[in-house]
Formats: sequence, structure tokens, C-alpha cells
Amino acid sequence: MEFVINFFQGINPFVLLKTKERSLSEELILIVYFIIF
Repeated sequence: MEFVINFFQGINPFVLLKTKERSLSEELILIVYFIIF
């Protein structure tokens, strides 16, 4: 989980604001996994 957050931090700092919301953070994680795999 932390790896995904740090990965997004490196790409866009504004993503940190979205991660504060639980629903958005879960969607972002799913999107990240979809992109990786």
C-alpha cells in the first residue's frame, strides 16, 4: 500500500490530496494495479 502511495507521490504531488479520501485512494490503487499488470 505504501509503495503505491509513494509511487504516485513521485508522479504527481496533487495525488496526495486525493489519497486523503478513502474511496478515491482505493480507486487509485486499482488503477495502479491495472496499469502495472
